[in-house]
Amino acid sequence: MQSNPARSPFGNASPDRPQYLRTVIVAAPSLLALVLAYGFIVWNANKGFDITDESFYLLNIFYPNRNIGAVSEFGQYLGLFSDFYPHNVPFLRIFGVAFILCVSVYYSIFASRYLSSQFLIRTLLIIAFAISTLSIFRFWLITPSYNTFVLAGAMIVAASVIRSINRAGLLGEEIRIADALAIGGVLVAIGRPTSAIAVGGVAGLWIACVCPYRQTLRIGVAAVCVFILLFLLHAAFLGGGVEPFLTRVNFAKDLAATLDAGHTFGDAIGRVLTALRDVPGQMFSTPSLAGALVTLIVFFIGWPPRLHLNEKRMAQSCVAGVAALVAVTAYSTHVVQAVSSWGNLGVRLVLLLLGQFLFFKLAARLNGETFPKSNPEVANSSPVITALALASIALVAPFGGTGVMIGNSGTAFPLYVGSALFLAMAIIPPARWLLRVSVIYLLAFLPVLFLFYVSMMPYRLPESMSHQTNPITLAGSDSPILVDGATANWVNALRSGALEHGWSEGTPLIDMTGATPGAALVLGANAPVTPWIVGGYKGSKSFAASVLAAAGSEILKDAWILTAPTGAAKNDEAVLSEAGLDFPSGYEIAAEVTTGYRKEKQLLWKPVRKND
Repeated sequence: MQSNPARSPFGNASPDRPQYLRTVIVAAPSLLALVLAYGFIVWNANKGFDITDESFYLLNIFYPNRNIGAVSEFGQYLGLFSDFYPHNVPFLRIFGVAFILCVSVYYSIFASRYLSSQFLIRTLLIIAFAISTLSIFRFWLITPSYNTFVLAGAMIVAASVIRSINRAGLLGEEIRIADALAIGGVLVAIGRPTSAIAVGGVAGLWIACVCPYRQTLRIGVAAVCVFILLFLLHAAFLGGGVEPFLTRVNFAKDLAATLDAGHTFGDAIGRVLTALRDVPGQMFSTPSLAGALVTLIVFFIGWPPRLHLNEKRMAQSCVAGVAALVAVTAYSTHVVQAVSSWGNLGVRLVLLLLGQFLFFKLAARLNGETFPKSNPEVANSSPVITALALASIALVAPFGGTGVMIGNSGTAFPLYVGSALFLAMAIIPPARWLLRVSVIYLLAFLPVLFLFYVSMMPYRLPESMSHQTNPITLAGSDSPILVDGATANWVNALRSGALEHGWSEGTPLIDMTGATPGAALVLGANAPVTPWIVGGYKGSKSFAASVLAAAGSEILKDAWILTAPTGAAKNDEAVLSEAGLDFPSGYEIAAEVTTGYRKEKQLLWKPVRKND
């Protein structure tokens, strides 16, 4: 009697059918990590209150029409939900988490489609990409912000670039690519318009480098037309009309230029030298290098003992791709950002795209490929080109913001993960599925571990999340949130002192501390022009003067003032006198408080007589 062949311990071992049992066993830990990580965030959605960045985001959401000095329009959209759930911070946080998770699933489906045809690997990839999106909460800022829209849009744009590089140009596919590019571009523009310019330019550059000219032209024209249509609809229905929308954007742009003023050419040269010196340290401190290092390690571990000629060229292409990735990182994020204080935005963008183009050509030369325009899939080098494109989009996503681009680009970790995985899957043969699984798990668990780490040292909170146990309510809110003891004392003292001196919601408040927009949120104040008069920059005094001038004398004469006599980011109080206010002689101290974060002494001043 003929015996039955031995069965695989992981179920059906036939290569023609998905090995479901093995998939369940191998994917279960990653799925559990996904559920626990997102569940941990949702469980803590009612904890913590940052008086700086997060408060600025919440003021944009709860009072989007008051903030005429914000070039970012994310508050217009999230403000729609605040009409149904007024000032409900936990709901907004959970909504933001759900929104970015849904977009990450969209991105992961398209990325995994071109990474592997194996059912097990594709399942793990989708879960890994969803987990990697946790990087946006790397400072435990889970309230949705402009960064949420920038990352969501960048992932949609990246998915379109992946499709354009790895798929033949059918007309229907071109339209879908163009539509996704436009939708992603609008989302990025809602978050930060300068990022939309950079992300769109870099994505267009990579598509133009690998697609035939006519196909590139069709995609580009369709994407631009859809983008303009969507943005006009946004401006007309949520921006109060196209003309008021453009007026608000131009005003915010002028304020940003004022804030960044005061630097000389010599300052820029010094910043360039400092940036170049700091390249190694910055790269070791961000996920970009982590992705490159993981890929290099995998390259040496997974090197087959005998390579055919084509496999050798692929391996060389991958190594060259990693080298180009590091070079693009150093150039794009340091040298260009270093001259941002004096360079025109258009000049900076040209430099950025020029650098991307030169490194693309360098990678092409190292790979020994000519990248013929007649071949949209670029022969065997499409994984390398896709990896470089994803890394480039991630690197330029913070373009136009404050701070160092390479550090801020850590928010786009899902794109870095995609870059590393395209290289890794190209290097590791499908037969070595265990090594492929190990790489995916390594990249997936990094953000999970970091998430639990930052919960113990959250950004701009004096205590860990476990110490957020004191309930407070924000002005106009019926949903309490839990904060640490020091923050609760600051909130209660500020509010009680203001109420004892006749404070009422909607009263104007001028924050001269330079870093406490949370005061307006606690008191329910009307912050003229912008909720955050940023301090600590060379152009901060001019910025504050511009805000006060735009507010007008009628608002200023009734405004209360918050100061920080010894604050590190305080604004120059001389601008108050220059604006016609009799400060401090025309005011009395209504409250003297100390913040939890920064441990900064602050004074709340009430006008005792009308200013002339």
